[in-house]
Amino acid sequence: MLNFDELFGKLSEDPRLVSSIALAYIGDAVYEVYIRSKLISEGQRLSKNLQPKAVSYVSASAQKTCYETILPLLTEEENRVARSAKNKKINKIPKHATHEEYAKATAFEAVIGYLYLNGEKERLIFLLRTAIGEEND
Repeated sequence: MLNFDELFGKLSEDPRLVSSIALAYIGDAVYEVYIRSKLISEGQRLSKNLQPKAVSYVSASAQKTCYETILPLLTEEENRVARSAKNKKINKIPKHATHEEYAKATAFEAVIGYLYLNGEKERLIFLLRTAIGEEND
């Protein structure tokens, strides 16, 4: 089994050169794995219970709230990444989200993707835990 450092290794390319949409793409996947792992570790075992619970964390509305929670904590570089993603022209918004929700969810995912690709494990974990209201040690 891969350990965290092997799975969450640093990208050889500078993440600042990766498009904000690509950062959001990988950030979405990282966040989804984080939430699924959290649910399993909390004892959620039945698949019929897992999906609705996961959706409550990964919906655009929930991610908008995550973004608003971590926004005051972002560094200048993280803010740059978030702004770039949030301001991208969106061609198709899912029917279950408003433009604002989708834009802020994309900004949240881009920050997560940036930290993941940059190998900033401690910062990534801190912001993920803060975003969903877990206490950080």
